[in-house]
Formats: sequence, structure tokens, C-alpha cells
Amino acid sequence: VLAQTALANPALAVGLSYLDDIQVDLLIEATQADQRNSVLTAPRITLFNGQRSWISVAEGITYISGLVPGTGDSSGAFAPITNVVYQGFVLDVEAVISSDRRYVTMTVSFNLNQNVQFETVEFSGAAGGGGLGGGRAANFQGSIQLPRLQGSQIRTTVSVPDKGTVLLGGQRNVTEVEIEAGVPVLSKIPLVNRFFTNRLTSKEEQTSLLLMRPEIIIQQENEDDLFPGLSEELGTGSGYLGF
Repeated sequence: VLAQTALANPALAVGLSYLDDIQVDLLIEATQADQRNSVLTAPRITLFNGQRSWISVAEGITYISGLVPGTGDSSGAFAPITNVVYQGFVLDVEAVISSDRRYVTMTVSFNLNQNVQFETVEFSGAAGGGGLGGGRAANFQGSIQLPRLQGSQIRTTVSVPDKGTVLLGGQRNVTEVEIEAGVPVLSKIPLVNRFFTNRLTSKEEQTSLLLMRPEIIIQQENEDDLFPGLSEELGTGSGYLGF
């Protein structure tokens, strides 16, 4: 472990460590309380040395963010204004290769939004009667939605060996619920209360990990591996591009 910083919230800790492929598999397995509820997202980005790039994996949810009133003679209505909130993550990374081609320095920006919920707020309006006072006033209703979500952000710069895996940060949320129900009076008597009381304890855990694994791609070396003998044929002028 190179460095570790603990935030004010003990449930959130951001650290730095290098892991090999076997340790990554063991780490993921260790954080899975139930494998049926595990979610693994593994996006890939290919970029040039010194380039900055980003990738987003998110779901757009449309909601009503505002209302525009419109009225007429004894009538009125609200025209909705829609907006989009995204549930998912955005990964922004800038990578620089060391001169000896052994390490990659990455400047990483990570944003995660999840558990999007909406709170509905009602509004009302009124339209006056038309004509010479002979019309009747009308009321109309409308509602907007206020999004509420959980978010996590990571901003850091790390140096990682080629094909090494770094644990940039993690978050563990634990929710415990205890419910007790029993027969009045009898549930308060010591010893006897255990026969007239039911207790239900529920515990839900959610763990999020951000792992990154850079791999340096050298074009000439990859061409030799994928297309053996191609460089020799091109060099002799008798290959695919011979003249």
C-alpha cells in the first residue's frame, strides 16, 4: 500500500494499492455477500500517450422539471418542461507513459450516480372568466418531480505498473433494520416475553469498488504477435504493399 487517506465518514475510505489478477478475483469474491446480487461493469478505453479520454455507462431518466402556465377564457393548463437525469457512472482519465515504458501515470476523475428517486410536488393555478364578467373561473393542477440520488466522486492521480491493477477507492454501505412485535403486556414480562414476541432483523450491505488496469500497447510489438512475418514482408517489398 503506497498511501491511504481516511475521510470523516468511516464508511468511506479511499486508498491505493497494486493487485495482480488473482488478488483482484479474490477481492471481488470477498466483497460479494450474495453472488446473485453482484454487478460487474468492465469498460475499456484505448487512447494515445498523453491523451485525455472519457467513457460513460448510464441510463437516462426523463422527468418533469418545470411547468409553463397557459390560460384562456375560463380555462387553463400547465405545459410540462422535461429534463434528463442520468443513473450510472462517468470515467474521465488522462494517461502518460514513463520513459522506460514500465509505468503509466493516470489522472482519474470518476462520478457515480445511483438509486435515483423522485419526489412529486403539486402546483395549482386559476383562470378568470371571459367576456363581460359572465364567465366562470377555473382551477387547474400540475406537478413537477424533484430528483433525489446517491452519488460518489473520486479525483486522484496514480502511477501504476504496466498490466498492474490499482484499487482507487471503495465505499461500503450497511443498512440494518430491527422490527419487534408482540402481545401487549405479555411481551413486557421478563422470561415470558420470548414466547409472545417476534423479532425480525434485516441487514443489507452494498460495496462499490473502482479498479483500474492500464496496459501499454506498442504497435510494432503487437503487429509481430498478431501478424507474424508481416514486417519482414513489408521490408522486402514483396508483401501486401509491394511495388
